[in-house]
Amino acid sequence: MNAVMKLLAAEVARQGPIPFARFMAMALYCPEVGYYEQIRHTPGRAGDYFTSVSVGPVFGRLLASQFAGWAADCLESGQEPSGWQIVEAGAHDGRLARDLLEALGRWAPADLARLEYVILEPSRLREQWQRDTLGDLAGRVRWVPDWPTVANPGVQGVIFANELLDALPARRLGWDRTQGRWFEWGVSWTDGNFDWARLPVDPELSPPVQAWLNDLAATWSLEWTDGHTVEAPESALAWWSAAAQSLRRGRLVAIDYGLEAAAWGLPARKHGTLRAYRQHRLTEAVLERPGEQDLTLHVNWDLVRNVGETEGLTTALHLPQGRWLSGVLARQIARNPAIADWSPADALQFQTLTHPDQMGARFQVLVQTRGLG
Repeated sequence: MNAVMKLLAAEVARQGPIPFARFMAMALYCPEVGYYEQIRHTPGRAGDYFTSVSVGPVFGRLLASQFAGWAADCLESGQEPSGWQIVEAGAHDGRLARDLLEALGRWAPADLARLEYVILEPSRLREQWQRDTLGDLAGRVRWVPDWPTVANPGVQGVIFANELLDALPARRLGWDRTQGRWFEWGVSWTDGNFDWARLPVDPELSPPVQAWLNDLAATWSLEWTDGHTVEAPESALAWWSAAAQSLRRGRLVAIDYGLEAAAWGLPARKHGTLRAYRQHRLTEAVLERPGEQDLTLHVNWDLVRNVGETEGLTTALHLPQGRWLSGVLARQIARNPAIADWSPADALQFQTLTHPDQMGARFQVLVQTRGLG
């Protein structure tokens, strides 16, 4: 029994079954022993899953190119992007920050000189990994533990998160067909194993999530089997709301995989989208080996987008990653043809990132703006 299992089993023994969101938070983020607190779980061939960052540095170069293009747009419109910031959340081991900063230094040194790169990182352990990865570039980065310390009076520039929202703890709800109402999935400890338990929905759900659940039930509940399950992304919505409130002027960007809100109602999706990854194998045994496997769920794009708009943001685009990155490349080649001076390995990375059968269709990009006209 590993350290996370011992802590969770003891907690359940003290208070009875716990909500799944608590289980997920401990499994992934428990200080020092949670899954994301262990450097051996870095994404890539030797890890449990691949990300766009682990494909190679081309992803970071394309982001740098787009961010520099946005800064150039400010100049062309007569607005000086002084005090520009790039705020990255979910930086993990710092590889994306390194790739992005190296590309800016090569192609847009003027932009690099005037921007402040900020990493939002609540974990001191992950901050040290990031410093080690960045090396000499660490001097160009400011680390902050939470939104209140990111900036005052707010961020001007870009806030972005690559594959973060899918890993934030979510509440897991099921439909009681007999009672005609929702219950909350909890986690119990029985005979040395974690198991599912049905709990009352407590505390109350946020109004956007409750409205979404009401719509799903009104449309689909007669077709559901008992226990039809959805994920209520309360943590992701709270995170997006806080990020939106921190954005004074600029863009809020999420790159992730997800679905439209109605997809959770489909009878075929009766188990929701929650999955675990271990050694590049996908499994639904999400309660096994907490702290030793990644837990992930699809982003509910409609709810995220609506929360941003409620906070006063304007949705600029929502596209598959392949289309977006291809557009980024085309626009930036028009500005600086040297950007496309790629090796065969670089071209292969681009293909992996953009081809519909690889990462191009599975991942999507949401961009919301404030104060850009």
